[in-house]
Amino acid sequence: MVFFYSLISSNSFNTLKNVQDVAVTAFMAMILLTTGCTFVPDKPEGASTVEPSAQAPFETQDNTLTGADQEKQYVQQSQITSSDSSSAPKQATEQKDYIIGNDDQVMVSVWRNADLSITVPVRPDGNISTPLVGDIKAAGRTPMQLAKAIEARLGYFIKDPHVTVIITGLTSHEYVNRVRITGAVQNPQSIPFREGMTVLDLVLASGSITEFAAGNRSVLYRQHNGKTVSKRIRLEKMLDKGDLSDNYRLRPGDVLTVPESLF
Repeated sequence: MVFFYSLISSNSFNTLKNVQDVAVTAFMAMILLTTGCTFVPDKPEGASTVEPSAQAPFETQDNTLTGADQEKQYVQQSQITSSDSSSAPKQATEQKDYIIGNDDQVMVSVWRNADLSITVPVRPDGNISTPLVGDIKAAGRTPMQLAKAIEARLGYFIKDPHVTVIITGLTSHEYVNRVRITGAVQNPQSIPFREGMTVLDLVLASGSITEFAAGNRSVLYRQHNGKTVSKRIRLEKMLDKGDLSDNYRLRPGDVLTVPESLF
């Protein structure tokens, strides 16, 4: 009897305690809702502690290269040495205007004076001959500079001359604006430089490397500030594995050599 009474008392006490817990929880929830807060229950044991954003199957944008970073990386790959990057703006300026050379074909057009217009080659001495003007130095000048020089001479004969100089034959820079590949390739050759050409373009133009080539010991040579600089090119990794880390952009005068394997 005493045991049964004790059991009832114990159950009643536990029930009362549970009712009190429920009442306290409901009261706290009402306060939180009134103040605009959110009620968050306790996290069950064994629940993941990883934030939802960290569970994304792909990297976030912060972990990827932006457009500016990609351009910066591409420009860095395009340089053979770090010193080349400092001279890039200067070289771009120098290459902006074409310099007339020997054997170039030059068309001199004088506005409203067709009889004074003429197309002539630049002689080995660097001069050209035009009506009224006679011999005048053309080699070493830009088309604009030559036009101004002819205008100054024609000013003695006609009023306010307007001269235009157009290069119709680019012969003098034929070997200056070339890139070359030699050594263990199918067809060693010298080809005209084209803007945007890369090491891979030059290799493919030569028919690729031979079976005896030591492609990973290839070297790219370049003239910079009067000196020859070089860069090791791993052609086998580029051709066999698609690794383009050595696929540098070329410049006029570059020479790529591919040695043969010793064994």
